Amino acid sequence: MADAATAIDASRLLLWDAAHQPLTAEASRVTRGLARLHALDAVTTALTAAEQACGAEAFRPGTALERLRRDAQTVAQVLGDRVAAGDAVAAGTFPA
Repeated sequence: MADAATAIDASRLLLWDAAHQPLTAEASRVTRGLARLHALDAVTTALTAAEQACGAEAFRPGTALERLRRDAQTVAQVLGDRVAAGDAVAAGTFPA
């Protein structure tokens, strides 16, 4: 759980940094892609840790964790394709 909480805090900082970048800068595209990738990984890690701690009760319809899992799937759809975000980060990070 501590690792998941640390990942969530790191995602928050990356998203904050990405929000303060000008939209026209090339570095901004890389920063946003990195923030997206990390946020998707962090939410998945946190929910998996919580579900493991709670056991089968976490999957019962209507529980808080079940609703959070559905919300996380919606966030993943809104944030976009992981492959496209990974490509943006790789293109901006590694020389051609």
